Amino acid sequence: MAARVFRASQSLEEISKSLYGCWKDGKWIRPAMRAREWPYNAPREEMKPRMNGHNCDHLAAEKQARTEELMKKMPQMLFGYKLHRVLGFNQSQQSGLPICRLISTTSIDNMQDLDCRSEIKVLYEKFRDEVQGKRPVPREILCSILEQCNSKEDVKLAFKLLQELRVHRASKNRIKHNFKDHISALAVSASLRSKSYGLGLRALWKHNVYGLSPNLHNAHLFLSHAMKEKDMDLMRRTFETMLKNMIIPTTQTADILIRICRDNQEIELMFTLADEFLQNEIKLGSSVYDILISTAANFGDIEKCFKAQKWRENAGLDHTMASSFAIAKAYILKGEPQVAVDIVMKHCKDKARINKYLDMLVKSWPAELSGKKQDNLEEGVDNLLNLKENVQQFTEALSKQFRGVYADMEQYGMRGGKATRE
Repeated sequence: MAARVFRASQSLEEISKSLYGCWKDGKWIRPAMRAREWPYNAPREEMKPRMNGHNCDHLAAEKQARTEELMKKMPQMLFGYKLHRVLGFNQSQQSGLPICRLISTTSIDNMQDLDCRSEIKVLYEKFRDEVQGKRPVPREILCSILEQCNSKEDVKLAFKLLQELRVHRASKNRIKHNFKDHISALAVSASLRSKSYGLGLRALWKHNVYGLSPNLHNAHLFLSHAMKEKDMDLMRRTFETMLKNMIIPTTQTADILIRICRDNQEIELMFTLADEFLQNEIKLGSSVYDILISTAANFGDIEKCFKAQKWRENAGLDHTMASSFAIAKAYILKGEPQVAVDIVMKHCKDKARINKYLDMLVKSWPAELSGKKQDNLEEGVDNLLNLKENVQQFTEALSKQFRGVYADMEQYGMRGGKATRE
């Protein structure tokens, strides 16, 4: 305990009062009580909230007004729910009231309201019997319901079942953790089969009322389905949900997203996503770089083609057959077919595969490029005729370097003949 220091000018009476207190108004006042005499001993009506020495009654009035406005909107904000004592987290932040849980009032006791299959209804009745009997619900019932869901009504019933089972486990069995990952995967698969994307995406929420564990595998199920259906809207919704709920993308995530953009010819979004992944230190695979370079070359965008090639070089990856021919296309667009030949000679040695890629270049690429907007063509190629001439020069020069290379140019409306096989 630190010693108290007194001034030399203090009298003995003053020192005694500071140490032991003094007699005042018929009672002994201790030193600690004297320091806290006001406002703790003041009447309650005089104790007003103060901030920096100023009265802050206007802040209390604003808070009261926000609370009243929130209570007016409460029926719309909590549709399908009833208020249990106090508000939820979001409403508590707005009104300053304590936090509490929301209890769902939506009941599915009347099975006639839902157009579910008879098998699902039978399984659900078994589930209700187990819950009402306060017995542990067999896992087989839950898995069977999720596996047999094929319609939106089935999935809606299954998710309500998950919500009820989560409450039952928490209240009766004191099990607070979520379901296993395979239950979450079954719920996501059921929502994808019935195309209930809005309900299924809730399985990716960090805090959901169904007890489902959000993870990267479930997100990839949605993205793979979006790639199969070529659904850009589902891809965007899934990726936004991932980022909002802290599901970190990986190299596999980037691969799926890039392929979806390629299938839907969204080249701008594709390069934007690739740039974001690289800036966030997410590595891209060799096949992703091939897609980026090839797509840019097929669209006639030389700048993006060389940009993707620079990314590949920074990653320390070697050229593949696809990337070599894609860069060759970029140099053909620039009007430098000999440079394109040198690149193919340096990185490609398999004559059979060279024949395959050369045939695709001569057969389909000029026609596909001419179908795009002329704005996509760079200044090196003025029109389709110049492009065909550059392709012809590239093919002839490549045939001289590789004796086994063959391309029938007259078949595709180009001058020249066939390179002989040996």
